[in-house]
Amino acid sequence: MVSAMLTAIQDFVRDCFAGGTTDTLESLQMGEFTIYIEKGSQAYLACVVRGTPPAGFHAQLRAALELMLVEYSDDLAAFSGDTEPFASAARYLEPCLLSHYTDDDKPLPVWAKALPLLLVLLTLAGAGYGYYAHVRAEAAREQALAEHAAFTSAMRLAVKQLRVEPGLMVAAVTENVNAPWDLTILKDALSRSPEDVLREHGTDPSLFSIKTIPFVSYDPSIVVRRVAEAIQPPDTVTMRFDDNGVLTFSGTAPMAWIVSTRDEARAIPGVEHVDLSDVRDPMMERITAMIREVEDTVIEFPLRRDIPISQDEPKLKKAVDTLVELDKITKSMGFTATLTIYGHADSVGQEKRNYEISQARARTVAAMLYARGSSMPVAMYGMGSEYPRGGRSENSSKNDQASRRIELRVHLSLSPSADPMMFRR
Repeated sequence: MVSAMLTAIQDFVRDCFAGGTTDTLESLQMGEFTIYIEKGSQAYLACVVRGTPPAGFHAQLRAALELMLVEYSDDLAAFSGDTEPFASAARYLEPCLLSHYTDDDKPLPVWAKALPLLLVLLTLAGAGYGYYAHVRAEAAREQALAEHAAFTSAMRLAVKQLRVEPGLMVAAVTENVNAPWDLTILKDALSRSPEDVLREHGTDPSLFSIKTIPFVSYDPSIVVRRVAEAIQPPDTVTMRFDDNGVLTFSGTAPMAWIVSTRDEARAIPGVEHVDLSDVRDPMMERITAMIREVEDTVIEFPLRRDIPISQDEPKLKKAVDTLVELDKITKSMGFTATLTIYGHADSVGQEKRNYEISQARARTVAAMLYARGSSMPVAMYGMGSEYPRGGRSENSSKNDQASRRIELRVHLSLSPSADPMMFRR
């Protein structure tokens, strides 16, 4: 009956789970009992175990079954339900009957009593070490985060310093991790290099990968450098540039420099207006005084004569001397002085003759000037009696002597052939 039951169970398990293989069921669980099954060619050996069997138990069952299969092979082949021929098989099964019990009254050895405490201590030690390792890892992580934050802050401060540097414009920043930061910077030709700015503030330029693009900066300090490089003002001139683009000069400088600077400075990028009202030329003050002296000189002539009256000859000679000196000074400054002489006559006699004598009086002055070796351009006009001294009146005889005169006018202009370098003095 048991054999039939085991055979049926084996067939069921094989059909349902083994997929037609030769695998067999090795054990059954029934409450606190476990049935271990060993299958032979002619019989099953089943062993009921309470608890845990010792190592090698399966091999012992297999060996007992094989011995019985050899001894009872004929009886098994002729088996029809009579178990009497197998009564002697007990000698093979008795060695498999084992039992082992724990004596609860037996005192435990010292090591067994200490084992739980040791396990607790080991657990506590493991937990303590794990907590210590966790704390150290957290501290290391926080330190790394703090160092990274400090590094990032320092890098951003360096970028901020580049942003405020005149002539530099930070166009793009890429913050890379474990690699140099990428910077794209617009740079004016007159500004300092980004590397020099970083070094000045204690930052290693190798921490950045810098790409520069040329541009023209309108920063006031850069515009001042640009003006100084283009115009090269003398040491006696002070230059100031405000946020409105107004370039102001003050001090003393040659007039030629003042004139040329007025035009050149306006063409410089960033300059909206040029103010030179506070710049004066000491030499021009002297020239102005010389011109005023010449133009204020009164030279009168006798009736129908082109030679000055005797008391005015020294004044004419002094005026010519002043014109010769003025010609030299203005040429050295890059200017051309031009003299215009107006000859006048009284209203006595024919007007044609008055024009002729007025022209002759103008030629007299020009001849004296050229006789001194001057190359000053001279224009001569005979005005006749058209412009009497003091205006026309009914009794013009009173004005006749004052009308027999010459007028001198001096004009200054920038010489076209002047060397621009002379304006840099």
